[in-house]
Amino acid sequence: MKGRTMRAAALLSAAILMTAMPVFAEGYGGYAGAFLRMGAGAHGTALGDAGTAAAMGVEQAHYNPAGLPYAPNNEAHIGYHVLSLDRRLAHVGAMYQLPQLHYWEAPMRTYRLFKPEAGATKGLLSTRHSRKPGVKEVKPSEYAPAVVRAALNLAQTDQEASMDWVPVLVIDGKTYEAPPLREVVLQLAATLREEGIRDEDRALKELRLAHGRIQYKPAAIALRWTHAGTGDIDGRGLDGTHYGTLDGFFENRFSLSFGVKAMDNLSIGVTAGVLYGVFPGIKDDGGSISSLTFGADAGIQYRPLMHHDVPARLETLVLGVAAYDLGGKHSWNTDGYWSQGTTQVDEFPRRYRGGLACSPVRWVQAYADLETDLEDLLRPKAGASAQLMGPDGGLLMREAMDYSLALRAGYDRDRPTFGIGLGFKVAGLGKTRLDYAFVPEPVSPEPTQIISWRFGF
Repeated sequence: MKGRTMRAAALLSAAILMTAMPVFAEGYGGYAGAFLRMGAGAHGTALGDAGTAAAMGVEQAHYNPAGLPYAPNNEAHIGYHVLSLDRRLAHVGAMYQLPQLHYWEAPMRTYRLFKPEAGATKGLLSTRHSRKPGVKEVKPSEYAPAVVRAALNLAQTDQEASMDWVPVLVIDGKTYEAPPLREVVLQLAATLREEGIRDEDRALKELRLAHGRIQYKPAAIALRWTHAGTGDIDGRGLDGTHYGTLDGFFENRFSLSFGVKAMDNLSIGVTAGVLYGVFPGIKDDGGSISSLTFGADAGIQYRPLMHHDVPARLETLVLGVAAYDLGGKHSWNTDGYWSQGTTQVDEFPRRYRGGLACSPVRWVQAYADLETDLEDLLRPKAGASAQLMGPDGGLLMREAMDYSLALRAGYDRDRPTFGIGLGFKVAGLGKTRLDYAFVPEPVSPEPTQIISWRFGF
């Protein structure tokens, strides 16, 4: 019994070390889930861990998934935190953006086709709702060719449409009157007549120019794996006698993030994660106890001055809000270990952030966040990145360059952060970037250092 008790005490000490050590200075001391509060890689950590209003690639899934559609490109990412006291923290992830989405704007919309009644020659295209049999919903892509043909026929006549004129569309071999599309057909016919267009393909392009739209990078998805743990634990009794080495505690989050543009300047995002923690070798038979639970994050980003007639630097303003660790917890069941087992639930503290980002000058990006747990914690975070050189922009921009260099610095509540990013090309991999961050630790005996490697595709 004494051996089991000492083993349990040693492993619980390891768990406390992993969860509490990084967060004493953060106001979350003693709470579970610390590995999700230690940053997502070298880029974000070097910026003071401020990223609610950013769009930095795969790391953005950690700070605010709503920023994923605005990231520069698709990428894969690996990162490792060099931590003291035999702790480890690593990240692996990848993101993909939907390239573009074609859609129709008003007054092009989904209509309903009411088929001709018995003895009638024409059906009706209408916005009315009906549960009658034979009513079919049609999307613009289905009736746009019929609109084009009607406009071409009208454009090739010398007669002007009368005030009560209604376009007639032939869809799937049936004829339908289409009052809601009168203005669309008249407008297109006038354009075709003025431009002398008689080809259906060119006419369809004109219709898209007038009533269609392309949204670039409308949505993005990201997959991430975050792993944290401790090394082997030196097991000793109360008198200091060594009785063995215990396997370390570890925990993981496997997450799926999705971000979508509700409008060009407004996006929303969610992250759903599986949380898996293990105390290996805690039982006398070498078995483990584990926890398998679920948690979620959610966020919004808004670009209030995008496409407005304002100075270019003001147009870069981004506002963001996010909520973290919704429902996150570890649930440990010790049945079968102690004579009277129990279930222990370690809740992850819910966190909320608001932040902003902007580019005050062409080659500088600035970020600021304010984090709270809605109780007694108010944690400011801020940082800036200066692009010194590179082919796409920077203080010393050179189009012929095939490498880039960025310096970063920030302030994470009570400690400074520093970092550097070096972009270059690797044969067979294309564009890659190495990021490094350095964070002095007020509690830990050694500073935190983070190395990340990104692969663009």
